[in-house]
Amino acid sequence: NDFLLQSKRNSSHNLVYSPPRGIIVDRNQRVLAHNRPLFELWLDRTRIPESTTPNLFLQSLNLPPMITVGDPEDLPIDQASFPVDSDTRYETGLAYRAFVFEHPEFFVRVQPERIYPYGKSLSHFIGYVGLASDDEWDTIRRDDSLALVTEKIGKTGMEKEFELILKGERGVTSIETNALGEAIRVIEEQEPTSRGIVRVTIDAELQQESFEVLESAIHSNSGSGGVVLVSNIKTGEIITLASSPSYDNNFFSQKNIIGIRRTLNDESLPL
Repeated sequence: NDFLLQSKRNSSHNLVYSPPRGIIVDRNQRVLAHNRPLFELWLDRTRIPESTTPNLFLQSLNLPPMITVGDPEDLPIDQASFPVDSDTRYETGLAYRAFVFEHPEFFVRVQPERIYPYGKSLSHFIGYVGLASDDEWDTIRRDDSLALVTEKIGKTGMEKEFELILKGERGVTSIETNALGEAIRVIEEQEPTSRGIVRVTIDAELQQESFEVLESAIHSNSGSGGVVLVSNIKTGEIITLASSPSYDNNFFSQKNIIGIRRTLNDESLPL
């Protein structure tokens, strides 16, 4: 009976890991979209006392100055775990690791964050990634039971057009845990795999030059906007597709709230 009771307390849990998003390069292999590591500190709701809420639990802790916690009550209530802080600095990632060692209610994840080196000059063409909207999430969840609400998807441009190629295959680790939520053994493990590189016909340097000339011409002539399009008449390849007014797509992929608000309120309508 004792062994039977222990067996019933054991259960299996899946840990899902997103692969690094595929890279986008121009015709000369210049990188147009890539990733950098984002360190995230997560709280496991199942490991805090039932008599308290995540908010109260976080307030009761003596958090290091390097850790800045938002409001967990704003997150979906059906999530068993969620991120409470994130940073791209390695020293912050090390601070997270040290904190988790002392507080088993937390764990650390390293997620890829999207970077667009050419920013405004290519934002309309490349697009950006972001969290799924309610409608998008319903569709994603219906087709993919392992999808995470914290995953970013292509929202516009090439990021959206080549979403299936760029997102890769998730990794899944099935673990057996006891009644305390402690891992006993790994049942099965599948590593995440990236889909590789998408190469487009754009020439990034010519695109940048075209964009700067376009903005200068608009400013000099008190214009409201314009487009420069350069194509290879023999092949139909698009070499330059510059549009102004534009915006910095890094604001959206990195959740720069001030930059996003400024873009949305811009009377020139860069979106």
